[in-house]
Amino acid sequence: MFILDIFKDFFATKPPIPITEINVGRFSDSYKPQEQKQMWEHAIERFNHADPIASFTYFFEYLKNLDEPTNISYTPLETDGKKSIEFTIYQGSKKLLGICDTEHLEAEVELAYNEQYSIGLLRRLLEENNNLQYSKYAVKPNNRISLKFDTNAIDANPYKLYFGLKELACVSDRMDDQMRHLFKNLQIIEHDLKAYYSPEISQIKFQHFQAILKQTIALYHKHEMAIDQYPKLGAYLFLNTAYTLDYLIQPEGHVAEVFETIHTRYHTTTAEALPQTNNLAFNLITELLDFSATDFYYESYHSIHTFGLPTPGPFQLVKDNIHAELPHIEHLYSIGHTELATMGLSYTISFHLFNHAMPKPIVELMRLYIKNLNPNYFSSLGETHDIFIKPTGFDPKIFKKAVIRIQDKYKKSFPNLHINPNPIRFEDSFGFSRQYVDRILTMTI
Repeated sequence: MFILDIFKDFFATKPPIPITEINVGRFSDSYKPQEQKQMWEHAIERFNHADPIASFTYFFEYLKNLDEPTNISYTPLETDGKKSIEFTIYQGSKKLLGICDTEHLEAEVELAYNEQYSIGLLRRLLEENNNLQYSKYAVKPNNRISLKFDTNAIDANPYKLYFGLKELACVSDRMDDQMRHLFKNLQIIEHDLKAYYSPEISQIKFQHFQAILKQTIALYHKHEMAIDQYPKLGAYLFLNTAYTLDYLIQPEGHVAEVFETIHTRYHTTTAEALPQTNNLAFNLITELLDFSATDFYYESYHSIHTFGLPTPGPFQLVKDNIHAELPHIEHLYSIGHTELATMGLSYTISFHLFNHAMPKPIVELMRLYIKNLNPNYFSSLGETHDIFIKPTGFDPKIFKKAVIRIQDKYKKSFPNLHINPNPIRFEDSFGFSRQYVDRILTMTI
């Protein structure tokens, strides 16, 4: 080999090091690629031309999750000249079975079985029925509890199908874990769809879960007088805890329901009632400390999803929400409540990860923030890149490299994407978080 060849090999571009990224956050079915959006348009067009079988077929193609396309399967059938389609949809721990033809569509999922049902359970199901828009609980002749959605084909436009099947899927996925937690004697009908994490990974998740709960409780006791005087501080603390843990742990069942309860109570309460909501949130967070490692294991697993919980919204909505909170946060900081004001800044990010389906570059930039506030958690699970907050201090080179990586990853899909890659001054946690929020507000997509 010639000496020039040696230098050529030395300076040649090396293949990129494989990057491990752990699964975090809520599944979103928003922002589908163009080819799937066309399937939606075809489904609407065929429905408007009274061609239900074709409309259903295009609709099922639209529902496919391209990352895990086994989330839905369907089989066209024809009997005595009559066409129909059998279909299966997967959502978390549940499998929805359905059939549709030129006159009707119905889908059902079986949840639980028992010889006799308690009055408490039956009352709970009746109450749930009052809250459902498209589907209803029923006890079948074989004593199985099921949730069912049906509609006439003439009314089965893609919008109704989407929201009806989404309600059926998401409610049934949540309800079986709640039943297991609340009614111990109930036999849950398992569909063998849960991919449980290894005991080692589950232990890492559980330890971080408990560590954040304990940190939240300690912060509450430390700042209890300030929270009594400024209840908004408590809202930032408990909401950020719920949203961050939901993002990191991806809980199911009871833990997920606790976080949903905290979210709902804060966002439906008046300013005058904030102290009572803070007390409720504190009690719920404290009770989660009693959640055993075994129960946690069975409520933390990977599964296939078809429908996402977060609702899509424009980037301007995200900006408006953040701008609305900043005056409160900066006032609390100005009067000396630095720790909880910093929680408020984290809340402006974790809230959107919990509640909104956003374009992927925004999600990635927010993910980078959460990751660097929880570096040990990500590192323990094998994701070690892009960590710029280290025990030795802030590493501006890693920060810049991480931001540029996000831009390069999505530049083709978002030609106008720009994020300021200049390093953030790291003087204290509040200053860092405040500047990071500004990076989100000033980015273009």
